[in-house]
Amino acid sequence: EKINSVFLLYLMSIPSFCILAIAALALENWAALQSPFQYDHHLWGFILLSCLGSVLYNLASCCVITLTSAVTLHILGNLNVVGNLLLSQLLFGHELTALSCAGAALTLSGMIIYQNSEIIVAYIDARRARTPTGGSGEDVVCVKENDSSISKTAPEPCSEEESSGEAAQEPNERTENQVHEKMD
Repeated sequence: EKINSVFLLYLMSIPSFCILAIAALALENWAALQSPFQYDHHLWGFILLSCLGSVLYNLASCCVITLTSAVTLHILGNLNVVGNLLLSQLLFGHELTALSCAGAALTLSGMIIYQNSEIIVAYIDARRARTPTGGSGEDVVCVKENDSSISKTAPEPCSEEESSGEAAQEPNERTENQVHEKMD
């Protein structure tokens, strides 16, 4: 059954609250039950503000998934980690290790590759189309042996069938009409 993401968030809120309340009571040594009314009313305002921020964050996540994809949300989460590393270094003076810098660089390069994946695929396809044998990077050109109208203009590249046939045949087994020459 398909459930709207906001309704799913609503259904998960009460079980999530119960799990977090039990974990907080167990891990904080029942500190929450020690007269919570002795605290300043500003603290309760900040707690409510934190709750509101969490709800708005979850709603924004649902909107991002709806408008883009879950992969995009995951990538934005990785960017969040990199941002937290940089902000902790700037604001609190935490030292960035070489491993942290390498992780941030890998994360950012992965984001750039994902964002420009269509451009990268088009570039790779263009390279493959230019070098049909895929090996040396030289252009393979087909010239007809019996064609007396060969001029000094740039010859046309071989078709895929002609160039793939070249790799499979020995030089003396080529068809008598074609000679394959490599152009630098």
